[in-house]
Amino acid sequence: MAHCNIIDRYCREVEAAAKPIGSYGASVLQKLRGDLEEFMEEHPNTLESELRKHFGEPEAYILEYTATMEPQEKKQFITDRSFKRKLWVTVVAVTLAVVVALALWIGMRNGRTAADYSIGEIIDGPFSLAGGY
Repeated sequence: MAHCNIIDRYCREVEAAAKPIGSYGASVLQKLRGDLEEFMEEHPNTLESELRKHFGEPEAYILEYTATMEPQEKKQFITDRSFKRKLWVTVVAVTLAVVVALALWIGMRNGRTAADYSIGEIIDGPFSLAGGY
């Protein structure tokens, strides 16, 4: 049971360090968890400090993993991140433009103040006080 806690804690730290690498973080964690479980089976009395010594600190583990990626895998990773970032920026920009346009339209439609209306328009309007109901 203690081994599960050690593995879970280490994996959470690696997951936090892996956030910047996006979708590859999940594959890193899956491979890491298998490696950790295998290591703990072979070395059942391992302490967390020994585990960290063998696998390295979480940030170092991620750096080593990304350094060993194949060139094509790195290129795909960079392309995926670039596309996602551009898509996110586009969605935010379009949403912002729609909100600004809507605010301007509402502002122009509701721009007339009470001073802009003549007393005749108020009395003879659709809910006329003079016409009676």
